[in-house]
Amino acid sequence: MTSEKFLSELKEGNQRFREGKMLHPRRDLECVKATARNPRPFAAILTCADSRVPPEIVFDQGIGDLFIVRVAGNVANGDEIASIEYAVEQMRTRLCVVMGHTGCRAVQAVISGSNLSLDIDQLFRQIKHAVEKTRLGNAWMSGAELVSAAVRTNIHQSVDTLRIRLRHLVEREDLQIVGAEYQVETGEIVSID
Repeated sequence: MTSEKFLSELKEGNQRFREGKMLHPRRDLECVKATARNPRPFAAILTCADSRVPPEIVFDQGIGDLFIVRVAGNVANGDEIASIEYAVEQMRTRLCVVMGHTGCRAVQAVISGSNLSLDIDQLFRQIKHAVEKTRLGNAWMSGAELVSAAVRTNIHQSVDTLRIRLRHLVEREDLQIVGAEYQVETGEIVSID
């Protein structure tokens, strides 16, 4: 199957989720046994660690279908990039979706200028860059509008980082990387590419 077909499968799964017609596919003991020795997830999802954003549920997928990398603010740093590269190289995953979400508390924390510990500050350096970039072109923005724009900028930034760092896989057409935003209010996943 192609990455376009995989992307279509994710969109269809999200549609089922939003309509309350989930199939809950491949979520039984037989699937656990079938994937135990040779997992082949069709998509890697780099997403926020926020509890409101469970990829297997919002995409209506089963055991072994998705390779999930979760980190506050869906940032693409060293470990996250290496994890996705591992999924592509070792499990032949061909699609990566960077999925941010509306109302991201990590983005809000950066915008508010909260006093963050050194470790959190290090994690959020990419989000800080996304917020600065958003403010640069939109000095008039504030509040929810700024958060919304900065969330999308942060998604684009992680997509760009992955495309640069995993260029060899993209150029070989072993990997397609796309961005998406999960709407926590409605459950809809909107493509931002």
